[in-house]
Amino acid sequence: MNDKDNIVVSIVIIGRDEESNIANCIESAIKESKGIESEIILIDTESTDKTIEIAKKYRFNIFQIPYNKYRSPSAARFIGTKYCRGEYILFLDGDVVLIKNWIKTAVSYFSEEGLAAVRGEVFYVYPGEKLNMNHPGRPLAHYGKYLGGPAVMYRKKALDQCGTFHPFLKGEEERELSHRLYSKGWKLRIVTVPMAYHFNKVRNKSEIDEKAGYFKGFGQILREYPFTYTMKSLIIGQRRTIRELIAIHGYLCALILALIFKQFSFAGVLSILLFMFILNLALLKSPYNVYLYIRSRFLVTWNIISGFIIGLDNPDTYMKKITVKTIK
Repeated sequence: MNDKDNIVVSIVIIGRDEESNIANCIESAIKESKGIESEIILIDTESTDKTIEIAKKYRFNIFQIPYNKYRSPSAARFIGTKYCRGEYILFLDGDVVLIKNWIKTAVSYFSEEGLAAVRGEVFYVYPGEKLNMNHPGRPLAHYGKYLGGPAVMYRKKALDQCGTFHPFLKGEEERELSHRLYSKGWKLRIVTVPMAYHFNKVRNKSEIDEKAGYFKGFGQILREYPFTYTMKSLIIGQRRTIRELIAIHGYLCALILALIFKQFSFAGVLSILLFMFILNLALLKSPYNVYLYIRSRFLVTWNIISGFIIGLDNPDTYMKKITVKTIK
């Protein structure tokens, strides 16, 4: 970490209630940025656990935004961009550990003219596991129109020119940002180089609700970018969830219509099929997981609709709606 103005890499860590992961995340950032003029910034969304207490031990800048309707990972990245000074920005989720040499390797790719961002390979670590590369999310190396991941590095000049992450976007923020970067002629690159370990959280009600909330961004993008490549790629990227939603709501509509038009025999058959489907899921996964699945799908539906309704406000107004605290 460096207090000079010639910062090469700003590492912006975002998160909330990451007490079990934040120390490993910070230490990996410190270790991998050695030998590079760098700074570390934490953008915290009003954690209620020991995240801040742990982070303060490392003596770098910590900023906190309120946990209210204006918070989101995209908003945290937006604020991180405003406060950092580096030529390149590495956005790092708080539940991530960097893999050796990713920062130096990522910086080396920016010798290429017109490159806005680069990402590598992510390896998922499930609850109870130690760091391992058994669950890769391997992307094919290519230049593309979309870039996402928990440890992507961006050229700050590109973000300044096109606008950084949209602070009012509730999810799919990297897809929306990629749209703006690509449309301005910037290149986005994926490389087959190990980038980071990403810790998957325990599947519970809180985690399900949080992930479902990101689908507001799905609705916002449908409204703001209709009939574009971005909308198409979003639907393709979430095709499994979309198919499930169509099947679930199509089935429920058929059942309701059968009852309205007094087709009780047909409604009975549909009800039996529904019961058998739920029973089969319960036997395979457990009743609690069935509850989580059903809850998730209805919350996803609601969030897509509400996201489409609210759309996106002007990003220039965001800082007027919140108060950013400096934690000392």
